[in-house]
Amino acid sequence: MPSIDELLAARAAAKPKPIEVTVLLDADTSKELEELEAQLEAIAADEDKRLGAEDGAEAIQERIDELKASTAQALVTFAFEKLPGDMWIDLTSRNPMRPGALVDMNYGYNLDAVAQAAVKAERGGHHFAWQVDGEKTVVLTDAQWDAVFAELYGHDAQAVRDAVWEVNEWGPSQKLVEAKKARAGSGTGSN
Repeated sequence: MPSIDELLAARAAAKPKPIEVTVLLDADTSKELEELEAQLEAIAADEDKRLGAEDGAEAIQERIDELKASTAQALVTFAFEKLPGDMWIDLTSRNPMRPGALVDMNYGYNLDAVAQAAVKAERGGHHFAWQVDGEKTVVLTDAQWDAVFAELYGHDAQAVRDAVWEVNEWGPSQKLVEAKKARAGSGTGSN
């Protein structure tokens, strides 16, 4: 069995495995899209289709395509890395459960506040959350993270929160369970 120093050295040398989440930070174009699609439907339903008459459907379809393309360009990927245990414990300790918040009762702390603090965490110049932009990483300022959370749709905010929780709680707890199973199995000769 390796010594504690060997285990700590191996852990320190291991490259962290971040979790990536892609979210949508678009200007809300759903109302305009809805109106344009209704116009297209009205043109298609119009029985007065005179030969050669310009009905505007082509221009409307071009605008719909432009809006959908701009939405695709608003996809942003963030990566989240596990915080050191002392930092995670500090964040969960400083953010107690909100009264009546069922999600917090499940975790024992204010999950939303912890996630929002975790994405801003850094130690010795190392950040534990960043934007993935192709091959490069972009570290956001605290103000930028605040703006991101203020603008995320509910589903996307939950995806970010869940990724932060998964990399800091779920993933490590599952590794512990698997290691205990492996240790128990090695002593009995079973898989």
